[in-house]
Order: sequence, then structure tokens, then C-alpha cells
Amino acid sequence: MASIKASRHGLTQIKQAIAQKGWKTYSDRWLVEASKILDSCGDWYESGPYAYGCSLQTWERFLQGTAIRDRSFIAFCQVLGSVLKPPVIARYTVIGAFYLNHDSSSSQSRRPT
Repeated sequence: MASIKASRHGLTQIKQAIAQKGWKTYSDRWLVEASKILDSCGDWYESGPYAYGCSLQTWERFLQGTAIRDRSFIAFCQVLGSVLKPPVIARYTVIGAFYLNHDSSSSQSRRPT
């Protein structure tokens, strides 16, 4: 399972998209809508439960630019809508359980979360 994180430029776009959407940053609405994308057969409500890979902690990591599961990252981006323009994702290579960050802000190797 791959992990993805937002680039610095992507984080700026994410914040702008949240503002344009008009929802509170930490509203359960983000998690409900992402859950509908991750599992369209489920019944998702504010205050949970949410689809696998969709939680407040995952949403917070997404907003901080920390790597999260690729399917969760994509679902959150889809909820944010067409406001996002490439490149939102920081470039890195997955090598086993580690990734090499190709973002110019860091050249460290570390485990994805």
C-alpha cells in the first residue's frame, strides 16, 4: 500500500480549496464525503463511523503534509474538488516500507505514516 503526501505548493492549494468550499476545516463533513468516495455502499453520517482509511487523524495528517494512504489522499482531493491543480503531491519513491522524498525542501529518507 502506497503513501502520498502533499507538496508545499499542494498544501497551499488545499487550504485555498477548503476556504472556497466554505466548510469548517475540522468539520465531520469532510470525512463523510471522503467515506462516500472510499465506500459508496456504506451509510456514512457526521460523527461516524467512517470508511476504512478515513478518520480525523488521517484528515489532520493530510492537512499537515504528512504521508497518508494513497486511497485516502485521493478521496480527500476529490472532496476538495476541481480547485486543486497539479502538482499537489510531493514527489517521492516508495522503497519497501520507506520513501525517499524528492521535494526540494527535504532530502531525508523515512517511514511513511
